[in-house]
Amino acid sequence: MNIAITLFVLANMAISAALLLLWRRSRLQTEILLSQTSALASDNSIIPANLSKLLVEKNKRIITVEILNPTELAIAKTPLAKPFVGMAPDTINKLVYKEAREIIAEQLPSFGVNAEVKIHVT
Repeated sequence: MNIAITLFVLANMAISAALLLLWRRSRLQTEILLSQTSALASDNSIIPANLSKLLVEKNKRIITVEILNPTELAIAKTPLAKPFVGMAPDTINKLVYKEAREIIAEQLPSFGVNAEVKIHVT
């Protein structure tokens, strides 16, 4: 009987330690996501003035990209994004667009393209 109680207590301690480690890991991932979100919110240079001003200028050509599945991309890249989709979908969309902008800005010079890559919010 004492052995069973001892084993039960040890198993309970092991499960509690594992749950504590998982909780701390998810807490750290949450803090990282929140810090990225606050950095995005404070960086006003990423989202410039209204797109309609650019469209009024003569002989200006603009390529637009609309990401049709930002939620799926965020969930595929970061499993932690799934709980945040319901709470902060706009924040998730901002992060996905920011990363897409960075990828495009990094790739275009390799093709000899000198371009200014911006995000426009309508």
